[in-house]
Amino acid sequence: MSVRRLLIGLLILGLGACGGNEPVAPRQPASADEVRQLADDFNAVANMQVEAWNSYDTQSIRAAYTDDIVHLDGASEARIEGIDKVASMASQVFTFFPKMTSQVTDQFIASDSGFAVTDISNVALGGYRFTEDDPIIEIDRFETRGDRIST
Repeated sequence: MSVRRLLIGLLILGLGACGGNEPVAPRQPASADEVRQLADDFNAVANMQVEAWNSYDTQSIRAAYTDDIVHLDGASEARIEGIDKVASMASQVFTFFPKMTSQVTDQFIASDSGFAVTDISNVALGGYRFTEDDPIIEIDRFETRGDRIST
């Protein structure tokens, strides 16, 4: 079977799987002021999270997240629930990576969630050192509640 036929077959199967979905009613577009406010609010939360990690202070971590935070790590498939466990995880990260720094480089927002793209540097993993010139690029999806991260 040719690659082209395989791709066409996968496309047909994928489209067929979508057949049972109900249409979503369109919603009113947000005004420019609402979009700016959403962006400003999300930017503040994303930067607060990075500042908390850059502070190496678990009290700052506690201030960035809700008490019932759920941290889902896509790389390790870990599910860490509750601020005490997240603060404990942060303490371990601070011990293993005592010079790690983070910086938000981009973001994509929605009304109650968004994606923050973060460069992480001064970390050594698997014999490789990630630097400011060659950072780890992390993409986090945040759900927010008020001015804190809940998931």
